[in-house]
Amino acid sequence: KTEEEMMNWSGTQGVTARQVFLPENEDQLQRLLRWASEAKQKMRPVGTNLSPNGLALQEAGMLSMTELDHIKGIDKQNGTMTVQAGARVSQILEELQKEDLTLENFSSITEQQIAGWTQVSAHGTGARIPPVDEMILSMTVVSPSKGVMKVSEGDALFPWMRVGLGALAVVQEMTLKVIPRYVLHERTFCCTYEELEKNHKHILQSYRHVRYMWVPYTDTIVVVVSDVAKPNAKAVPALPEEQRVAPLKKLLKEMDPDCGDVEGKGFAELREKLLVLDPLNPKHVAKVNGAEAEFWRLSTGERIADSTQILGFECGGVQWVLEN
Repeated sequence: KTEEEMMNWSGTQGVTARQVFLPENEDQLQRLLRWASEAKQKMRPVGTNLSPNGLALQEAGMLSMTELDHIKGIDKQNGTMTVQAGARVSQILEELQKEDLTLENFSSITEQQIAGWTQVSAHGTGARIPPVDEMILSMTVVSPSKGVMKVSEGDALFPWMRVGLGALAVVQEMTLKVIPRYVLHERTFCCTYEELEKNHKHILQSYRHVRYMWVPYTDTIVVVVSDVAKPNAKAVPALPEEQRVAPLKKLLKEMDPDCGDVEGKGFAELREKLLVLDPLNPKHVAKVNGAEAEFWRLSTGERIADSTQILGFECGGVQWVLEN
């Protein structure tokens, strides 16, 4: 492709790439990189372009691994899985579920390609769970000058290639450590900053997964914790969403009487409709956030579900990202 406009997920970084290369197989990838080295053609590998800092953007040329997305095999006995670099995390989780397996940890968004996700050492939640690149047992990478290289634990280049940011070589495939599928018991509650400061250490030590969300312009901290569910455990559910979103619906009708029918609208959509009315006005945002804080207080409760459902939570609408 030529003259392709590329934009990251947050819409904060973009470039018009003069060329975008899309190899369809591993042989094409290797020949492409040999040619790029000889022709001195600049290119950067790109996954799903999620990063807010525009790391993968390169005007001279970009390399998409979208077509190299095969699941090469699952070894259930040894707890490993081999995938091509362009396989999406959601695709990998779906295939693992068929074998009652899963990944040890993953981010809330699961549409990243596995190479991009691991090359930036992404993370999920949990103080005792390592970042995702540590799931890699071995890798096949392609360097413009060195050709195809296979690296694994013990090789001098392995730690560098595992988190290479796409700058050292292009990842072709990798073998990952996988674990038996598990169920989580999640609890959501709210506290103040002072209460969290007092209990933070205890919370981190007590739960497998911990997530904090501060609602700006309020003293509300949303705490979401989860642990492997105990046998026969029962959850105390939160109120139905229709009741929990009532403060947001009330505020929207006050601020925009012509907003139309809001019945059946979820939290993320209602918050988005409110924020878009005056997104750069701090006083407006503070009012919206006050209604959001009330939503979270009404959301106190528990649920028990597969780890893919608990960890892959909804981020909640458009994200405005500032990365310094």
